Amino acid sequence: MQKTVNADGAPPTASLPPIPAKRYFTIGEVSELCGVKTHVLRYWEQEFTQLKSITRRGNRRYYQHHEVLFIRRFVNCCTNTASPSTVHATVWIRKKMARQATRRCPF
Repeated sequence: MQKTVNADGAPPTASLPPIPAKRYFTIGEVSELCGVKTHVLRYWEQEFTQLKSITRRGNRRYYQHHEVLFIRRFVNCCTNTASPSTVHATVWIRKKMARQATRRCPF
C-alpha cells in the first residue's frame, strides 16, 4: 500500500484543521490544531529540544509555524506507527549520534 504525503512531508490528517497563515500560535491554538492537550505540549517541550516555545507577556507560550508542523508529525508518528517512548528513544539516539559526529578528536 502506498502512503500519500502533504507538501510538508507529513501524512494527510483529515481530522485536523488547516494551519492558518500566522507567525505565532498560543498553546491553546496549537492544542486545537494538533489535537493534543496543553499539559502534554508542556511536557513535550521539556523532553524534546526541537520544541521550543517563545515566552512573552505574562509567561505566555507562543509557538511558530515549524513547531506546529513538528508537533503534528510527532502526533501522527505516535498514533500511527510507534509508541511515544519509541519515538523519544529514536530522537535521543539521533541527538547522541549528532553530538558524536560533531565532537572533535582530542589527538
